[in-house]
Amino acid sequence: KPDAKWVNVMQGETVKFIDANSGKSFVWRFDTPTWTAFDLSSVAPGGMLSGHHVEAYVALAPGNAED
Repeated sequence: KPDAKWVNVMQGETVKFIDANSGKSFVWRFDTPTWTAFDLSSVAPGGMLSGHHVEAYVALAPGNAED
């Protein structure tokens, strides 16, 4: 949504994001080695997210607990 400030995803999850303003979309697989948070625009194609900052919070997949 245009007012989204964050997304919660699971490690290893594949998510399709659709820019509500432009209708453009991209798919991203969250293959992060550990729990992390990052600005989704750092992986989105240019012109996506309409210049909007969205933080992606990646939770560990079940069975992948950090040591």
